[in-house]
Amino acid sequence: MSSKKSLPAPLIIFAGFILLLLFCASLLGENARSEQVTKDYFNAIAELKFSQVSHYLSEQGEQGNQDVAHLFALEAALQQHFNLAMDQAYLVETKQQSYWLPYLLPAVVSVAVKFSPITEGQAKQQSRYIDGMVELVREENRWRIKAIKLPEDIQSDYLRAKAQINQQKHIEIQDQQIRLAANTINTQQLDPLTQKLWLFQLNNAMTAIANATPVTEKSDN
Repeated sequence: MSSKKSLPAPLIIFAGFILLLLFCASLLGENARSEQVTKDYFNAIAELKFSQVSHYLSEQGEQGNQDVAHLFALEAALQQHFNLAMDQAYLVETKQQSYWLPYLLPAVVSVAVKFSPITEGQAKQQSRYIDGMVELVREENRWRIKAIKLPEDIQSDYLRAKAQINQQKHIEIQDQQIRLAANTINTQQLDPLTQKLWLFQLNNAMTAIANATPVTEKSDN
């Protein structure tokens, strides 16, 4: 009887090494998705796509109410921290600071964040990342944001911006009606946050008007 030949040891070692590389590449790619989720969350806020924000949030969320005032104030506070004008386009940059290893480490990672200007011809500011700002947890085979942790100085700016937003409702949209709180706007007395708030509320008003169904005039017969 002929005995079965076993595979050469070098071939087994090589195959095992290839499998290990594939596993590591897959794991690194899956970890990197946490950075993309973080970017998508802040980009949705920057593009005023507030209805999409909940798509990136965990059901275990500790980030509180995600209403418009919160999202607006969060962006404004971060823009102020990174010395960006309130109407300035910016790039969301992320850096993963902890990693997930299946069966060995909890399915939680932290991501550092910073905003950088993208205006042509403008030198990039050497801003530092906010370490551990976003905490993500793995749910249903995907990363979702569990908490956003702001340093004390940014938290103070956030609370100040949110209070100002709640006090300055220049344009209210309710029950298919748009109401203006002021008849005139003094453009020489607008601080950066008030200007940003006006632009945001005017954009909402224009969207509401664009989505409205025009009344068709009936012709007399």
